[in-house]
Amino acid sequence: MMSTEADAIRAHVLSAVTHRIADLDQEQRYEDSYALTQEFREWLLDPSNQPSSRQASP
Repeated sequence: MMSTEADAIRAHVLSAVTHRIADLDQEQRYEDSYALTQEFREWLLDPSNQPSSRQASP
């Protein structure tokens, strides 16, 4: 189980990454967007990072 501080840092990083991916997509830089998605795929797909999962956790 991660600490609250680590959770906050991870949430901040994921937020920055998802915004960057969206920016790259908007600029039609799809190869860069894909590369960034692949770098962070484990974090992006981790169910514990989904808003509904975080809210359901005690």
